[in-house]
Amino acid sequence: MPQSLTSPMAAAMESSGAIVGSPWQQGEFWAHLDAFLAMARSVPDVIQWWCGFDPYMKSADMKTWLSKISSAELNRRRQFQAKFERHCGRFRKLPLSRARRFSLHVRGTPAVSAKITGRWGMVYTGGPTEPLPSTEFRQIVARDDTALQWAATQSPTPLEAMPSDFRRMTAANRRVRTPLLRECQNYLRETEKLIQRARNIFQRVNGGSTVTPPPLI
Repeated sequence: MPQSLTSPMAAAMESSGAIVGSPWQQGEFWAHLDAFLAMARSVPDVIQWWCGFDPYMKSADMKTWLSKISSAELNRRRQFQAKFERHCGRFRKLPLSRARRFSLHVRGTPAVSAKITGRWGMVYTGGPTEPLPSTEFRQIVARDDTALQWAATQSPTPLEAMPSDFRRMTAANRRVRTPLLRECQNYLRETEKLIQRARNIFQRVNGGSTVTPPPLI
């Protein structure tokens, strides 16, 4: 996601003196953030469908599929589900798991705020539905100062965003203290831990036995 804050093409254009809009301002950053939250949160669901006995397996197609599975495998799936549920429940309570639900099912956009300090000390705030300016002007009163007169003719400078400028917003509309990038890195680590725990449980429950892949519905 940090790469979404800029792009090689934008960097090359700006080095030549051109003023271009930041990719994250054009929606790329927010789309990548939404995708990350959705995909990471789907990991426990995928694990349950493949290895366990997901309580949401209620459709007619799923019932037909389950009816063809041996009782021994169904028993192993139930054992896996019972052992995995505790870890799954903990993962669902993580801050970014809840943020994903809010983004996809309540607000429609990530609850994230960008707070950027420009080159001249001006602070700009915005978010996925509150675009920030892509450039900033330095207010100069030149009068008879030739150096300031020259500076006043310069092009506006791009407003650059850093990963540390982004914070998740709470339900009370307050910025959390932890930078968004660090929260995402922590969330990714928790996702990897969940996968490893699922592998360990799967090995203990199934040993050398295989499980039937779920149908494509």
